[in-house]
Amino acid sequence: MSAGSWSQVSPWPIVAIHSLMTPDGKILTFGTDRAGAQGSHMLYDLWDPGTGTHTTLNYVQNTNIFCSCCVIDPVTDHIIITGGDASTLGNFNGGVPYVHTFDYQTDQLTLNKAQPLQYSRWYATTLTLGDGTIFVLGGSDAKHRGVGTPELYTTGSGWKTMPGLASADIANNWYYPRAWLASDGSVVGYSAQNEGQNAGTIFKITTTGGGTITQLGHTPFESVAYDPATMFAQDKILTIDKFGNAWIMDISSGTPTFTQTDGVGSNRAWSNLTNLADGTILLTGGSNGLGASGVGSVATQTNQAMIWNPETGHWTNDANAAVGRFYHSTAILLADGTVLSAGGGAPGPLTNLNSEIYTPGYLLNADGTLRTDRPVITEAPKTLQQGQTFTISLDNADVIQKLELVKFGSTTHDFDAEQRSFSLTFTHIDAHTLQVTLPPNVNALTNGYWMLFANNENGTPSVAATIKISQFGVDTTAPSIPDTNFMLNGTASHAFGSNIYTLNTDNPGQTGAVMSDKRIDLTHDFNLSFSINLGAKAISGDGMAFVLHNDAFGNDAIGGGGGSLGASGLRNGIAIQFDTYKNVPLGDIAAPHTGIIATDPNAGAYRLSGQTPIANLTDGQWHSVAVAWNAQSFTLTYTYDGAQVGYLQLTSMQFARYFGGSSFAYFGMTGASGGISGIHQVQFNSLSGTLEVGPPPGTPHPHDGSIFEVSSIAQHMTLNGSATIRDAYHTLTLTPDSVGQTGGATFNDKIDLTHDFNIAFNIYMGPGQPADGLAFVLHNDPSGANALGTGISGSLGAIGIQNGLAIEFDTYRNSLQEPAYNHTGIIDTDAGGYQLTSPTNIGNIVDGGWHQVGVTWDSQAHTLRYWIDGTLSGTLAGDIVSQYLGGQSTAFAGFTAAAGNSHDLQQVRVTAVDAYFDHVSSNYANIQDPIALSNKAYRSGAATYDSIHHTFTLTPNAAKKAGAVMLDQRVDLSYDFQVSFDIYLGTKIKGGDGVAFVLQSDPRGGFARGGNGANYGAVGIKNGLGIAFDTLQNKPYGDVAQDHTDFFNTSAPVATSRISDQLGLGNGNVTDGKWHNVLVSWDATDHTLTYWFDGVQKGTLTQDIVATYEGGSHYAYLGFTGGTSASSNLQQVHINSLSATFENQSHLIL
Repeated sequence: MSAGSWSQVSPWPIVAIHSLMTPDGKILTFGTDRAGAQGSHMLYDLWDPGTGTHTTLNYVQNTNIFCSCCVIDPVTDHIIITGGDASTLGNFNGGVPYVHTFDYQTDQLTLNKAQPLQYSRWYATTLTLGDGTIFVLGGSDAKHRGVGTPELYTTGSGWKTMPGLASADIANNWYYPRAWLASDGSVVGYSAQNEGQNAGTIFKITTTGGGTITQLGHTPFESVAYDPATMFAQDKILTIDKFGNAWIMDISSGTPTFTQTDGVGSNRAWSNLTNLADGTILLTGGSNGLGASGVGSVATQTNQAMIWNPETGHWTNDANAAVGRFYHSTAILLADGTVLSAGGGAPGPLTNLNSEIYTPGYLLNADGTLRTDRPVITEAPKTLQQGQTFTISLDNADVIQKLELVKFGSTTHDFDAEQRSFSLTFTHIDAHTLQVTLPPNVNALTNGYWMLFANNENGTPSVAATIKISQFGVDTTAPSIPDTNFMLNGTASHAFGSNIYTLNTDNPGQTGAVMSDKRIDLTHDFNLSFSINLGAKAISGDGMAFVLHNDAFGNDAIGGGGGSLGASGLRNGIAIQFDTYKNVPLGDIAAPHTGIIATDPNAGAYRLSGQTPIANLTDGQWHSVAVAWNAQSFTLTYTYDGAQVGYLQLTSMQFARYFGGSSFAYFGMTGASGGISGIHQVQFNSLSGTLEVGPPPGTPHPHDGSIFEVSSIAQHMTLNGSATIRDAYHTLTLTPDSVGQTGGATFNDKIDLTHDFNIAFNIYMGPGQPADGLAFVLHNDPSGANALGTGISGSLGAIGIQNGLAIEFDTYRNSLQEPAYNHTGIIDTDAGGYQLTSPTNIGNIVDGGWHQVGVTWDSQAHTLRYWIDGTLSGTLAGDIVSQYLGGQSTAFAGFTAAAGNSHDLQQVRVTAVDAYFDHVSSNYANIQDPIALSNKAYRSGAATYDSIHHTFTLTPNAAKKAGAVMLDQRVDLSYDFQVSFDIYLGTKIKGGDGVAFVLQSDPRGGFARGGNGANYGAVGIKNGLGIAFDTLQNKPYGDVAQDHTDFFNTSAPVATSRISDQLGLGNGNVTDGKWHNVLVSWDATDHTLTYWFDGVQKGTLTQDIVATYEGGSHYAYLGFTGGTSASSNLQQVHINSLSATFENQSHLIL
C-alpha cells in the first residue's frame, strides 16, 4: 500500500477538545472559546465534511461542558453530554451534575434540567449498553474528589445511581476510566491515572439488578492516563503503554488476557488511535515525554503517523503531520475514509486552533495522486438490526475483498469508549450485489450509527454507507406479519427475527410505539391476533393499547405518556386499552381493565365503550388477544384469552369522523408508564386482511427530480413577512399567535410543470380561535420568491400575488359570501380570490393537531389534486399555465398565511418534495415551445424521433453507432439561456458509451456529427463545446471507473478533448433504466456555463466560449449526441424546456 499524506493546515474556530460524529455525518466539536482559552460555555462548532463549512453557534446557558463526556443516545439519537466544569459557578475544574442534549436536526444544545446526574462529574467515561441504557463511571465531583459510584441512564426515567458498584479504585483513578462493553454484556476496563509506577487494576462490572464489580488482577504494564486505546475487533483492544510497548487486551473470557505485539519505539504521550476503513489502526500525535507542563512537549513531538495491521501485528511508518498534537487533541474517522486530526492545547505548549486531514495510503497511488478505482456502494439499507441479513449494491461487487464496519466516533483525551470495528463476512450474489449477515450480539455490535466500507482487491475502500444498527428507532419486520414493516418509536425495542416487541421496560416516564408502514383496508374484514405481557407487579402503570389511526405522522406517530398509554393524542384514531393503573382524572375504574377510546382529543368523545375489568392482566403471563373488524357493519370486536371483552359498532358518520374520512388506517401497539412503571410487551401472531397497495394518497413517490433533502429545506426557501423557521421538524412558522401578521415561505427555485410533482406537508392551525388561515401557492409574480399577498379580509397572504393560484385552508368567515365552516378550495390569487373550485368543509382543523396534506400535479392530464388527512379534497383540471400562471411552464411554489384581529399560531412542516426544479432568473429570454422545437430538430446518423412522446433516440442498443440531434435554429450566446432535458442511458451496467450536450458552429450546421464510441457522437464536430455524460470507462483516455461527467472540446482529439475534472454521476451508476434530469444554464454577462444533474450542480465553466470553442461565432447550434462502441446501450433524450434567444429573434426580457 502507498504511503499516506497530510493536507494543509486549516483553521478551526475552537480547540477541538471533544470531537463527535453526529447521525447526519457532521462533526461536533467543542472545548474552548475562539481564542483557544479553556471553557466551552459559549461556543460549539459543527463542521460539514461534505462542504467543508463550519457553523459555530453560541450557547446561551451559563454552564461549561469542558472535559465532559459524550455519547449518542440509541433511543432518541440525541447526543447526551454528561458532566463538565463548574468554572461558571466559580469552582474551576470542579465537577457538575449537568446533562446536556444536542439535537443534530436543529443544531440546538439544551440543558436537561429535569434529569441531572446524581453525582457531579468532570472527566467521566460514558458508553452505551446493549439494552439501550447509558452507563457513566468515574470523573471528579464538585469538591475535586473522585466519584467511585457509577450511574445508569434510561430514556424517559433519567439517571439512577448503582451503589452496589461503588469502587475505591475507580474513585482513585477517576480520570476518563478505560472501559469497554464486552460481548457478554459486562463492562471491562482498567484504572489508568494514579497507579504511579504500578500496573492498572482490571475490573469487570455487571449492570443487571443491583450490579456487581469484580477486580481481576492487574495489567502487565504501568498504566497511565495519557496512553491511547481502542477496540479494533470484538472483545479485542489495542493499547500503548508509557514506554511505547503495544498490547492486545482480550476481554472475551472471564479474566482478560494480554498479548504483546510490535511496539512503536518510543512513548507517544497524548496520542490518538483511530480505527480505519480497512481494519487497520492509525496512530497520530503525541510526544516522547510529557514536557514541563505534563501535557506534551514540542521538543519531543512525534508527528509521524503509524499504521498497525491486526493481521500481522506490525507497524508501518507513514507521513508526518505539520502540527504537533498532544493533550486535548482528537482524531476521528470520516465517511470518505480520511481522518480529521484537530485540537491540542488549553493548556499545552501549542494552542491548536487548526486541523489537518490525513489521507491513508489506501486512497493514494504511489505518486501521491488519488486512486480512481474506489468501489461505489450504490445502495445500502438505512437501518438494520443485529443479526439481520441484507444486501448491498455496488458498481462492481466482483472486486470486493473486505467489508469493514466502523462505529461513529466520539473522542476526547485520547480515548473513545464507543469506538469499535467489525470485518463482516459476505457472499457474492452477482456482479453488483453482496449478501451480508450482521453479527447477532447486541453487546458486540452495539446500538448506534455505523459506517460500512467496501474494500477492493487493492485495499481501496468505498465512501461509507451510513447505517443505523439498533433495536431502537428502526424499521423492523415481524416474521408472522408479512408484507408490512413496523417502525419503532419512542422507547420501543425489538430483536431481529423475533415477533416480540418491548414497548416499555420497567422504568417510569417511558412511551413507546410500534406502527405498521402499510395501512390496512377498512373496506375489507380483517383479523389480527397478538399476545400481550404487562408484567407481574401488583401496582403497575400505565398500560398499553392497540391502535388504528390516520395521524399525519403515519408510522412515526406516537401519543402521550402516562395514562394516555402512548395512544391518546393520535389524530384520527381509536384504541383498545389494556390499562393497569387507575387515573382518576380519566375516569378509570380501580381494577385493571380494557375498553375502547377515541384517541383524537377533537373527536367529540373519549370512551367509546364501557370498561371491562381483567383480573389477571398483570400476572406476568402472556395473554392472547384477537381483534376482528367487520367492514360491512363497521363493527370492531376483540377477545382476551378467548373470551369476548369488547365490542364497538360505528355508524358511517362515526367511521368517517374517527378515521379522518379515510377507508385505510395504520395499525400498531403503544405503551406508556408515568410515575408507576411496568414492562409492556406484545407478540404479533397473525394477520388476515387487505393492506393498502402503494403509498397513502398524497404521499410523494420517489424519482430523480428532487434537488434537496427536506432536512435542509431552510437553505432552499425565502422567508417573507412574519415567517420564521427553526426546530427539529423543520417547521415553518408563517404567523405567530399575534394580530395583524402576514407571512410566506417560497422555494427559491421554480418547479418545472412539464413534469409531475408531488409535495407533502403538514399544517397546524393552532389550538385556539380560528384566524385566518393559510395557503399553498403556485405563481409567477414579478417579485419571484419574495412575493407576498395581503393579510386583509381573509386574503391569507395569497390574494394579491400576481399570476398565481392557491389552495386555501380557510378557518375564518370574513364575509357573508364565505361559508360559515372551515373550508378549503382552489382560488385565483390575482382575481380577488375568485373561487376556481367549490369550497369543501374540512371540519375543525383549529384543533391543536397537525393535519397531513398532499398536493400532486399530473403534467400529462394537466390536473392538480390535493388530499387532506388522506381524503381527496380538491381537483383542478385544465391549462393552468396559460390561464393562471402567466403562460410560463415553471412556477414558484410556497406557503402563505395571515391573521387579522382574530389570531393563532399557523405553521407548516414540509415532509417530502418530489419535483423537477428549474433555476430560472428574471433575465432569461424568450421561453420556447419544447415540442415545436423537437418536431423541427435536425437528426443525423443513428438518431430517430418518437413524435408521440417527443423523445429522441440517439443510439439504439447496438454496437458502433453515433447519432445527433440539433435544433433547427441557432442560439444567440449574447444572451442568457437555460435548457432542461432528460436523458436515458440504458440498463446495461457496462454498456456505453454515453451522450453529450453540445453547442457548436460546425460548417455542416444542424447535421454535424462526430464519431462513435468514446466520441459520444460529438468529438469530431468543428467549433464546439460539449458536456459529456460518460457511462463506459475507456482507460486509454484516462476515464475514471464510475459513470461521470465533464466539459470537453469537440474539435480536439478524444484523448485530449477533456477540459475539466471528471465528476461522478449519481451513485456512480446511471445506466439504471431511469430518466435523469439535466439543467444547463448560460450567463452571458459573466461568460459562465453551469449545469446540474438530477438537481445536483456538477460543473461550471467561466470562459470566452465564443472565441475559444465556437470559432468566434455568437450563434451556436444547440443539440445532443450519443455514441456506442462494442459496448452499447439504448440512449435517449427528451427536451423539457428552453429559455433562449434565437438568431434573428428579438430579445424579450421577461
